[in-house]
Amino acid sequence: MEDYPDLYRFADGYTHTTVRAARDVLAQLLAHPYAPKALEPFNTLLSRARPRREPVLRGIEHRLDTDDPAHLVGYLAADDYLMLLAECPDWIRTCENGCGLYFYSRNPRRRRCAHSACGNRVRATRHRLTCTNATSPRRP
Repeated sequence: MEDYPDLYRFADGYTHTTVRAARDVLAQLLAHPYAPKALEPFNTLLSRARPRREPVLRGIEHRLDTDDPAHLVGYLAADDYLMLLAECPDWIRTCENGCGLYFYSRNPRRRRCAHSACGNRVRATRHRLTCTNATSPRRP
């Protein structure tokens, strides 16, 4: 397995700011999907890069042209979101645990973003409640 460098270590403050801004734009669109105030910044994310295909000797290469590489993460996130919407929009759901995260799952029974985080909190709370109820004295 090839080792990849930690990209956050090489990113500057401007890149971190653009990535956070892209995250906020996507969160706003997920919270209010049909609001014009959410669609305009989302479309701006998509305008930050232009996909291009080039024929080369071994086939076709896909490239992204951009004026500022710091905006590529936002463009890729917006483009992936559109791909998920085209596939099946009902599979994009919000976590029922209240953490504010969204997840993509084909399983209709899945309710939480991650089993190791939110799912574990729910199981731990349920366990505490059952232990508390089991050890509390019963009233006659």
